[in-house]
Amino acid sequence: MELTVRRITDAADLDKMTAWMYEWWGRADRRPAEAVRAFMAHSLQAVRLPATYGLYRDGCLVGMYQFTLEDLFVRPDIYPWLANVYIDPAERGKGCGRALLESVKRCAAEAGLKEIFLYTHHANLYDKFGWEYLGEIDTGTEPRIQHLYRMEISRPEESLLLYHTAPGEIPEPDVRRGRKNADLGQGFYTTPDRDFALRWASPRPGEEPRINAYELD
Repeated sequence: MELTVRRITDAADLDKMTAWMYEWWGRADRRPAEAVRAFMAHSLQAVRLPATYGLYRDGCLVGMYQFTLEDLFVRPDIYPWLANVYIDPAERGKGCGRALLESVKRCAAEAGLKEIFLYTHHANLYDKFGWEYLGEIDTGTEPRIQHLYRMEISRPEESLLLYHTAPGEIPEPDVRRGRKNADLGQGFYTTPDRDFALRWASPRPGEEPRINAYELD
């Protein structure tokens, strides 16, 4: 059974993710289920943060995580964060956690992030996945003392990351998708500048463009 990770920009699994987060922290924080649903709905961004990524087993969502601008109240000076790392209880112990964490660096690079942080009560877990341990931190909430980590997002010097903006996901570049009357002729236009790709987008009313990333060796 195949495990894949991809960015979520639609609401197909919104109810499932809302239920996960409500049972995990929403209820304890005394947040209404409607508020947790609104939080999740506005976290399904295509080109900006917060970004939500799903782990799928044969097309079924079994886990998730997010990249957010804020996660730890006492440290507003560091961001973005890896947050809400979650595996469906029925899927734990089946290799899902490893598959999810092994995807973080790739997805962060595709999102254009240079570094990410996380805090956790787990000791010696994230070290195995390329995270740098920064030390203990007083979170100001229970449990007070947790562990702070950082991951630098970098690519090999010989590789190049190119971006293409489209209404949806395009797994592989396809020159046939280009307009025949484009200024430079029909083709699949890309740029190494993610911000330029976003500015160049011309979505239909009510749509948010999707930035596709392609790594060239």
